[in-house]
Amino acid sequence: MLRLTEKDNNSKDLKLCDCGCGTLIPIRDIRGRSRRFVDGHFNRGERCNFWKGGKIINSDGYVEIYSPDHHKATKSRPYVKEHVDVMEKHIGRYLRKGEEVHHINEDKLDNRIQNLQLMSRSEHLSYNKKGHMYGLGKHKDTCDRVCFNCKS
Repeated sequence: MLRLTEKDNNSKDLKLCDCGCGTLIPIRDIRGRSRRFVDGHFNRGERCNFWKGGKIINSDGYVEIYSPDHHKATKSRPYVKEHVDVMEKHIGRYLRKGEEVHHINEDKLDNRIQNLQLMSRSEHLSYNKKGHMYGLGKHKDTCDRVCFNCKS
């Protein structure tokens, strides 16, 4: 990291990193060259060779999308689960505390709105308790699930 001199500490000699991270950097390095980025920030996001369109699969198997402006995203973790984002856009509001999104076909990678169902946390836990999560596997015929919308 660059050392700031007394001259550099003057606010007119500092600028924001061009990647958008909000870090203040000296306008010039110690050799007098103009600076645009904090070291390592040039290859972030779409400029990075490993960029895959902002989608990753997390360790739990859910698709996460790069969305730094989302209310649940943090500066250190600018990703949100895609199924949550899809449902929030569909209903036109953020999920409330205690609401969860369920994958109807149990495929965590299938985030079509037709495959998503909004449930309370208790409904979701009850639904999963009767299903594969607790040992019934994907055998739908042995599953005694009840639809929380129509109760059939």
